[in-house]
Amino acid sequence: MYLRQRLALAERIAAAVTGDHFSSMTTSKILFSAPDTRPSLQHAARALYEAGLLGAYYTTVALSDDGRTIRAAEFLDGLLHSQLAAELRRRAIREFPSNLVRRFPFWDVPRTLLSRLNVSERIVDGLHHRSLMSLDRHVAGGLNGFAGVYAVNLAARTTFTAAKDRGISCIYEVLTLEARSYIKVLREEFKKFPALFTSTTPVDRTAERYIPRSDAEWRLADLIIVNSNLTRDSYAAAGFDISKVRVVPLGFPPLGSEKNPLSVGSSQQPLNVLWAGNFSISKGAHYLVPALKSSALRGNIRVKIFGKQLLPPNIISDIAGTAEFHGTIPHAQLFEEYRLADVLLLPTLSDGFAMVISEAMSQGLPVITTRCAGAAQFIEPGRNGIIVPPCDPAALVEALSWCAGHPKELRAMGIKARETAARWQWSDYRRTVAQAVIECTRRHSA
Repeated sequence: MYLRQRLALAERIAAAVTGDHFSSMTTSKILFSAPDTRPSLQHAARALYEAGLLGAYYTTVALSDDGRTIRAAEFLDGLLHSQLAAELRRRAIREFPSNLVRRFPFWDVPRTLLSRLNVSERIVDGLHHRSLMSLDRHVAGGLNGFAGVYAVNLAARTTFTAAKDRGISCIYEVLTLEARSYIKVLREEFKKFPALFTSTTPVDRTAERYIPRSDAEWRLADLIIVNSNLTRDSYAAAGFDISKVRVVPLGFPPLGSEKNPLSVGSSQQPLNVLWAGNFSISKGAHYLVPALKSSALRGNIRVKIFGKQLLPPNIISDIAGTAEFHGTIPHAQLFEEYRLADVLLLPTLSDGFAMVISEAMSQGLPVITTRCAGAAQFIEPGRNGIIVPPCDPAALVEALSWCAGHPKELRAMGIKARETAARWQWSDYRRTVAQAVIECTRRHSA
């Protein structure tokens, strides 16, 4: 409520000074373009809003947190006992006034629906491609009156080309590792485990189609904001010029309450392991499967998996007694699971950041992950989390066995993880992003 009051006050002040946002646009504003409304993008837009720079937020699908659509969903939930409103709130705008949003949902609505129905990943990816291209074209046609454009990778080439013609700043946010490195990871896993890849699994063709686009976007950008040292280094290794890069790690969510020490299990109780996000090849899920079959873990752990299950069903059939698959759940419910678990497991092979790591740490949950996650730069092994080698089931068995046998030490790691989260909050992220954008626009106009 306090945040909403602050945003409303800032909006009234801005309106008093500049009038309507779109009828009397000044040349100091930035057009923000993002294919979705994930928290990190909302915070980047809020950084511009707090600095008085946000002129519009162009996206595919977005909802007001208390708008008519969500209120209607809440009514249906009361009748049908569904969770429709919770699902829709994933698209809710919370970090800046929703009247700044311009929506272009034509391709993203069917993409989202088909994804929920577990239709072929290739079909879903094709619709995603069309959605990105459509948004890019809309933004490119709406740049008049803006001092710059802030766009996200894979949806910026046409926009940046048009921005260059108008002589305005191009700020580029890169969310993922360099595409060639991702393709290399998938190809190596395909060679080792061909049975994991079904006819619907995107291996490299869908990623390769984006390479020329991301290469051009990188060249056109005046400022490039990346979410981790790992992301920056993946582009440097591929020969990209990183002189324009500013590393701004994603912020940690607000801290959860400290866990009750009495809730910490003993070495006689099973370890409660949490998996959050897609249970997929790129996340290293196929290395957890043999680990869970180990006699060293039998009866000592319980694994709750929240996210889409993307491995072939026959691969996971042998771990049904140890792992529980719950599908995707609302964000608020996931945070409750963070507070109930003993440790988060993410043996990822490729993640530019992995926000589940920062979310878990903010709730006092230690993390087992690999150096292939950008957020691992916040983990001090043995102090606030555990780092294991990627592609190593034996290392997972060893790490999980240690956690199961050392509940007090694991609890101490959780306390340190929460302390780490306190030192880099979303407010720190926003301040750094705003400063970088202001410096870029000043250089460009000089």
